[in-house]
Amino acid sequence: MRERMKTVILIMLILSSLFMTTNLLFGQPYLETAEPPAYEQVSFGELRPLREQILPVLRLGRAEEWLELQPWHKGYQDAWHHLLWLCQHARELHKEMPPAESNSQQIRVTFAAGVDLSWWVTNSSVKGLQIQEIRWYADEPQTAWLKTDSSQWLCASLSRLPSNWQQQLTELFQHGWKLRLATETDLAGLKPAAGGVLIPQTIPKLPVYTAVVEKLEREKLLSSVFVNLALVRKIEERDGAEIYTDGLKGLRFFRQGTLEFTAPENEPGLLPLSHDEVLRQGAQYLQLMGGWPEQLYLKEVLATEQLTGNRSHWHTYELHFQTVDKGWPLVSSSPALSLHFSDQGVIYYSRQIYYLESAATAALPLVTPAQALQALVDNLTVPAAEIYLLSVEPVFYLAAADKEQALARPAWFIELANGQTAIVDGHTGQFRAWLE
Repeated sequence: MRERMKTVILIMLILSSLFMTTNLLFGQPYLETAEPPAYEQVSFGELRPLREQILPVLRLGRAEEWLELQPWHKGYQDAWHHLLWLCQHARELHKEMPPAESNSQQIRVTFAAGVDLSWWVTNSSVKGLQIQEIRWYADEPQTAWLKTDSSQWLCASLSRLPSNWQQQLTELFQHGWKLRLATETDLAGLKPAAGGVLIPQTIPKLPVYTAVVEKLEREKLLSSVFVNLALVRKIEERDGAEIYTDGLKGLRFFRQGTLEFTAPENEPGLLPLSHDEVLRQGAQYLQLMGGWPEQLYLKEVLATEQLTGNRSHWHTYELHFQTVDKGWPLVSSSPALSLHFSDQGVIYYSRQIYYLESAATAALPLVTPAQALQALVDNLTVPAAEIYLLSVEPVFYLAAADKEQALARPAWFIELANGQTAIVDGHTGQFRAWLE
């Protein structure tokens, strides 16, 4: 009986050995033909289409009084859809400057960067052009003027206006922000930029708000940035920041909520990217690195040139974003989100998005633009008469009251033609800071 059991066990061992040998030889593919390991594609929200990435500022007015609609204002989408008629029916483009002065009703559509109007309309006459501004005058209703990103003006013929098209403008802009042209008294000795400076007709009343930083899913973000988390090590810094790195790129979480990503090997770029490609890639990176929330708006697009010996290694691009909450932009010492990349990938990414939480004080009127500009002039190192003013607008300025609580204070955001920007406290009129 014992010998018989030994024979059975031996037969089983021989059969299992034959099975495993066969599986080893024929069951596994060669390394060259093996499929690479599959990793989960992690993303944050939906991909933002081009036509929703850059939306223009819309203005309707004449002479010294204007109505302005920003993308976050009520009624904006209806007004923009109405004005797209000008883009759809522009024909026979030729070089011509718009009128220097006009007392008739006007429309001005201004983009933060050059855009292809074919993102919104099917008009072969404008396809491929990078347009930064559109103008229309009521006393020449069959004509529109388009300004390209090279500052060249093109005059376009329009077909007959649709019925009631012009009459509907005032109704569509009824929720617009009321502005007026600043006078010499308002400017505190500063020179207005070409075309003048628009300021609010009515000084707004705003409270101080508490602000909270967005919370991102750390594990999801790590899985999106690093393919193999087993190769990533964690470093804790004395100030509480945490760094995750695989030796080539690093993701850094600051205690106050700031997120930074760096990948130096992606700079400099090797190939130039078209404007469309820059925006598409920017939207894709945001989708993979925290998402593009509704309150985040693209503010600036920059193409940078690196000073290297090889001219083919110059192509990098920067996108800067701002947050808008409760109808007002939120401003801090740095953009809410900055994205620097090339055709090789992301070079640098910084993200600290705040949202307004609750009112910490009663709503009070802001100081006048003249008072705010005077505070700025008092902090200039050159005569005010040598400085050109681009804009002055009410915002919320994010300032940390302590390590645990951030406050958003009403302020005037002032932009100068020399590239400087400054913040003046909206309630006290005190100069607060020069911004980057």
